[in-house]
Amino acid sequence: MEKPTDYPTNIEVSKKGQLYTVVMPVTEMNQYTNTKIAVSDTITLTIPYVAVPKTNNNDIVTMTIEEINEDSILFTASMYDENFEFSSYIDIEVKGLPSSTTIVRLDNDGEYIATPYRKIANKNIIKTKTSAQFKVVNSRVQFFDIHADGHQYEIEQLAKRKIVSGVENGYYKPNTQVTLAQYAAMIARSMNITTNESSTYLDISGKWYETSIVALLETGILEHPNSNYFNAGKVVTRQEAAVLSIRMLQYAGVQISDPDYKKIPFTDFKQLSTSDRYFVATAYEFGIFGGKKNGQFDPNGKLTRSQMAKVLYKTLQIAKMI
Repeated sequence: MEKPTDYPTNIEVSKKGQLYTVVMPVTEMNQYTNTKIAVSDTITLTIPYVAVPKTNNNDIVTMTIEEINEDSILFTASMYDENFEFSSYIDIEVKGLPSSTTIVRLDNDGEYIATPYRKIANKNIIKTKTSAQFKVVNSRVQFFDIHADGHQYEIEQLAKRKIVSGVENGYYKPNTQVTLAQYAAMIARSMNITTNESSTYLDISGKWYETSIVALLETGILEHPNSNYFNAGKVVTRQEAAVLSIRMLQYAGVQISDPDYKKIPFTDFKQLSTSDRYFVATAYEFGIFGGKKNGQFDPNGKLTRSQMAKVLYKTLQIAKMI
């Protein structure tokens, strides 16, 4: 395969059977553009310069990737023979998968879970920070109660990727309100944000959503409340969802310009705090949120499961994770 002119010359790619090994000295990474490594005719790695901390000029990242074998893509990254976690998302581009493909991740319990990826033409671009085994599956989800819902497409797309699920017996319940615990779990799944830490908040310790909330607190997507209680059961408001969306984009490395407050049309915009104005205005400029028919943003309006699907899907689109 012919290498591009800016291809790092001292990055080694070797093959044994279906397994490719990439040996990347940190000094060989492009400083001002992403480092692209053509592993094979069907696989390309794209690694931002900030993804590898520059603690030692002699550092070498070793990556292995196994081409599709029984619908599986195995990726590992290590440094000094220890598992290595990148500081920001890297891209694994895979060409030639069927158009109906859904890509999921295999967790430690052997369960299929969500993983961030997007499709462009005949390419699937997986985003990851860690070693993982990805599975290529055919997934189709239907709910009986969303055929007349304006966000049916977003709901089904999130469901097939295992980001959202139904409530019971094939029903999605699109008009049910969303709690902070539920939304945190969906965000953590969609961006593959995990942690092994436990919570110090008395009301979420041991709960099914504990690790999702702790993981989002560690990233700064969620804020620590000044209390011993997190109040995860509260319903998410439109203003809170706007804040979460912009923090998701910041965590994903999306470049965000200051919003033009003069162009924000909401009649209740000035009632917001200064910090909330930033998040609401930015979410509006990105097209994540619009206003209500009465011209208001309605910051305290409760978010439904249908609206959540639209907001989450749009945010992940902007982050290039869907």
